[in-house]
Amino acid sequence: MEKEGVAPAPIVAGRGEATAGHASPLVLDAPTEMLSSPDGNLLGPVANKLARILLKYHKRKEDIISLLQDIQDEFGYLPRDVLRHLSKEIRVPEHEIYGVATFYSQFTFNEPGQHRLRICLGTACHVRGAVGVMEEVQRGTGIKPGQTSLDKQFSLETVMCVGACALGPVVVADGTYHGTMTPAKARKLIQDLREEGRP
Repeated sequence: MEKEGVAPAPIVAGRGEATAGHASPLVLDAPTEMLSSPDGNLLGPVANKLARILLKYHKRKEDIISLLQDIQDEFGYLPRDVLRHLSKEIRVPEHEIYGVATFYSQFTFNEPGQHRLRICLGTACHVRGAVGVMEEVQRGTGIKPGQTSLDKQFSLETVMCVGACALGPVVVADGTYHGTMTPAKARKLIQDLREEGRP
């Protein structure tokens, strides 16, 4: 698969610069990995990861956004079990944590698929046909933005800018920028990504 020769621009905000907007919907269609035991305690490796993150911020309520960013960096999404334990550790009600996480578009509650697709719907991409590209990606993967396919091959997100307006429409697949996309190119991209996972 040919990669665009463009250096990736940041897609999510850095520490202290979370981007407000419409977060991906809380869709839990695909089964998520087991992170806690039947008694509700986090499994050892998961608990250790959360403990290391908490140590960086001394369990301060004012660091919720940074904590959520680190948790998502570690797990690829915001697991419900981990957020429940985060609530206990920093003494902030779960609904407040979810309130923050759903306010910022960078956060997702779905375990990511093997291939993470991000489609830019910003103005420059939109006027060049990004909606048609997104519709083709949805047909090819069988999922909507904010969802992960049941076979966990694909997860799909929409963003308002990826910093590559001159290349629009843009699809970012696993961190690689694919510019001047068309529905036909999107269909080929999905086919190529599926082929990667076959023996």
